[in-house]
Amino acid sequence: MACNILRMEQFLLPGTLIVVDGRTANTRFLKANFQREWRHEHDVDGDVHYFELAEHPLGKLNRLQLEYCLGSDWHARPLRTDFEKLPLPDSDGA
Repeated sequence: MACNILRMEQFLLPGTLIVVDGRTANTRFLKANFQREWRHEHDVDGDVHYFELAEHPLGKLNRLQLEYCLGSDWHARPLRTDFEKLPLPDSDGA
């Protein structure tokens, strides 16, 4: 999606994940200009940046949504999975 995410930042819910693929200069600009509490990780090998809005839930329903979608420890977990540690499927396609 191509848009000015800074203009809509105030409407985003805690737990929002933004993935920026291959635009390091844009990412630096976002990081410097975001107004809310964002966690940031950079996958150097894939040149992908991850931003997660890591604020406390807005209320009971937002907390339940976050816990349902991301788990109760969502705020403490890393933004991305270490894919190298995940098991590969069997060679026979199973």
